[in-house]
Amino acid sequence: GSITQFLTKSLDIVKKAFELHIKSLKIDLAIKDLPYYKQAIDYLDQHPGDAACKEIKLKCYISVGNIHYENSRKQEALVSFIEALRINKMQSELYEKIGDLDYQLGCYEHAIKFFISIDNFVKVQDCFREMKKENPSNPSTYEIIGDYYSLIGSYEEARNYYHKARSYSQDHSFKTKILKKIADVFTDHAQKLTTKADEYNAKAASDNFNFQPVSDEDLQSLPLDQSNIDIMGGVTDSL
Repeated sequence: GSITQFLTKSLDIVKKAFELHIKSLKIDLAIKDLPYYKQAIDYLDQHPGDAACKEIKLKCYISVGNIHYENSRKQEALVSFIEALRINKMQSELYEKIGDLDYQLGCYEHAIKFFISIDNFVKVQDCFREMKKENPSNPSTYEIIGDYYSLIGSYEEARNYYHKARSYSQDHSFKTKILKKIADVFTDHAQKLTTKADEYNAKAASDNFNFQPVSDEDLQSLPLDQSNIDIMGGVTDSL
């Protein structure tokens, strides 16, 4: 009995010491080596709920993303940055990178969500231009554009694009949906403008006036097939 107790106590001490080692893991973010970060993430995954481990893991994924980004591995960079945001989606500095990568990969709808989050009107317009060029008679494209103009309070533009969406569609249920959106834009127009004015005033008073995080759903619904994307590149242990 005493031997069993001794072994149990010893094992507990070892476990606590190992846990402390993992939580105090120091990562050199200047290292440009994928195996280094893979090993670190494997260690940190042993304590997924610990706040300190999450913070270190977040930095690891950002470093992995930057390595891929600097080497023009666009899909791997995109997946790495998304993994970082799944840990903490308040990393606003990643949103433009993700939007740019989406844009370069032709994933314009996904890019728009991230450009909207950082209030980048110009890059949203770039996406719209490419979407119209890619398929100039796609009613869903014009609906998306209409939704954006409605979001920012440009209701006349929203109506114009909703009408285009309806004109290009032969689907009854789609036309019905668009008509309801047009009706909604017309409904209580003055109140909508007042509400938008209040939203912009609130933005102006905020420290994060140009940032609104994406939804959890947007972080889960990647426009890529991740099954063939290995962000660690089949690495081996190196720590």
